[in-house]
Order: sequence, then structure tokens, then C-alpha cells
Amino acid sequence: MDITAIRSVVVIGKICSTRRYLMTLQRHWPGLRLSICPVNYFGIPAERWHEHGEFHARVIDEFYKIPVYLAEGFLEEINGCAAYPLPTVD
Repeated sequence: MDITAIRSVVVIGKICSTRRYLMTLQRHWPGLRLSICPVNYFGIPAERWHEHGEFHARVIDEFYKIPVYLAEGFLEEINGCAAYPLPTVD
């Protein structure tokens, strides 16, 4: 298989890690047309993530991981999307 011939990818994975998946592909395989199919196994709608203890914890965990991975060069901002907000420490 010639992977250079691949032009598009469907990413299927945990809803909390969606942005990180896309940022990883942007960094290591730029130029792909990406589609995402997030898997929500929490039993509540994504927009209510903050109301579910485990869902909330996983979203916050991802929020703090991404700046570290960006600094290490493992990720890259997604073309056409706003820059990832850097968390602030109070």
C-alpha cells in the first residue's frame, strides 16, 4: 500500500480526545482531508459534558495535555481552526 496516495482519513475515537487526534494528524500527516466520528460513551449529550463527573474530568485532562504536547512538537494547530486556548493557572 502506498500511504502517499491516501488523501482522506476518518478518525474514530473517544469524544474527549477528538481535537488531540486531529492535531496529531495535522502535525504528522498534513494535507489530509479529515472527518471525525467522536464516540460518546457517557450517556449524555456532548454539550452537557460539564454535568457528568467522569466526562468533565476527561475533558479537563485533555485541556491540560494539549499545550504540553504542542510544546513538545507532537501536535500542530489545525488549519482553519482557532488556536488552542492555553490554560491559565490562578
